[in-house]
Amino acid sequence: MTRKIKLKSKDITFYAQIDSLSEQNYFPPKEDQLSQQEVAVMFNRSVQTICNWTKTNKIPFFRVGRFPIYSRKQLIQYAAKNQQLIDG
Repeated sequence: MTRKIKLKSKDITFYAQIDSLSEQNYFPPKEDQLSQQEVAVMFNRSVQTICNWTKTNKIPFFRVGRFPIYSRKQLIQYAAKNQQLIDG
């Protein structure tokens, strides 16, 4: 069962739809982390679109302080299940 969660721990907030409780404690290693600009390039979208998707929780992300951090691994998995992110 997929459910939407919002976890807060000190300065880190995680927003995502998760499929299992084991993913709740996941934080991407440095080599898996992407910025908004890198996500925009990955999806061939504008940075503003990525900001909008983040604000509306359309894509999984972590927040460290004020800045969103994205996991390449999670985005690839999420895009595979949500084809409209990469179409058109």
